[in-house]
Amino acid sequence: MKITPLEKDEILKTIEESFSIYGVEVKDESLEIEITESYLPYKKFRELKKFFESKGYLILARRTNDLSIKIIIMPFNIKKRKEKEEYSELISAISLVATSLTLYYAGYYLYSGNNFLAVLYMLAILSIIGLHEMGHYIMAKRNKLRISLPIFLPAPPILGTFGAVMRLKEFFVDKFQAFDVSIAGPLLGLLPTSIFAFIGIYLSSSETITITNEQQIPIPFIYYLILKLNFSSSNAIYLHPLAFASLLGFLITFLNISPAAQLDGGYVINSIINNKNFIILAAIIAILVVNLSGFIVMAMLMLFLLLFTRVEFLNDVSNLDKKRKILGISLFILWALLLPIKPDFYILFK
Repeated sequence: MKITPLEKDEILKTIEESFSIYGVEVKDESLEIEITESYLPYKKFRELKKFFESKGYLILARRTNDLSIKIIIMPFNIKKRKEKEEYSELISAISLVATSLTLYYAGYYLYSGNNFLAVLYMLAILSIIGLHEMGHYIMAKRNKLRISLPIFLPAPPILGTFGAVMRLKEFFVDKFQAFDVSIAGPLLGLLPTSIFAFIGIYLSSSETITITNEQQIPIPFIYYLILKLNFSSSNAIYLHPLAFASLLGFLITFLNISPAAQLDGGYVINSIINNKNFIILAAIIAILVVNLSGFIVMAMLMLFLLLFTRVEFLNDVSNLDKKRKILGISLFILWALLLPIKPDFYILFK
């Protein structure tokens, strides 16, 4: 679809109401407008995005090689498919039931057939994953983004689940949206994870025994320090279901906030850093770290996402405020503290 001369005049008139136009280039299916301003208020771009979307256009904002700002307008056939909400809810509900069952059997297996502990383990993991996804969902809705309900992923014992996924049904408008939606999940998920760690470690026990051929579970560094502080004189720690659920919660958080590709951490680093080479380097380091930590499948998935997907925003010009950048940097400090290591003790269940 080409932009007609009349449409061009109307578009330029709208842009001129907000910015001073330096140059205009008409292409086959787009109109590229260079403005004199060196700063683009993200709220103003959101207003323009809403206006042009109602007229059937997609609007982008990009930096040129000489660091000026170029606004790109193109016809865009926006198909707002109204999915049957009851169908989406049904899939989410079925996945929740299936994952609850696999988590229960995982807990039943780990804790020698104890039904109470199995249910406790199931509820703890569901709380951690559920609140993580709820953080994304709430923040997406606050930003008026269309997002699917969570789909829980069941898995065989010992873990019982591979987590959950949600699908954003439209582009992030800017770095502010991407940052807020992405970081909300891990931060909210850390709340039950931390509470379960505090209670679960108190309810755990330890002893010194002779162990042979027992495989050690990788433990987040900060969690390792907490366990050593509480059970320094023993070589075997019997983790309460809440404590083990929190351990898995910290591991899930570590993987999820890895600064690579389309993970939550990937969106965060793409929001706070403008240097693409630095972002790629950080992703490669993260993939190597995850691989060396023993999560080979996850490292392969991260590599696939890095090679075949891109993190982009409609407005790639407006930069985050200082508070969000500090919060994003703090997230990656947490990522380093959650680095899994092989402990000098054994994790057991009874």
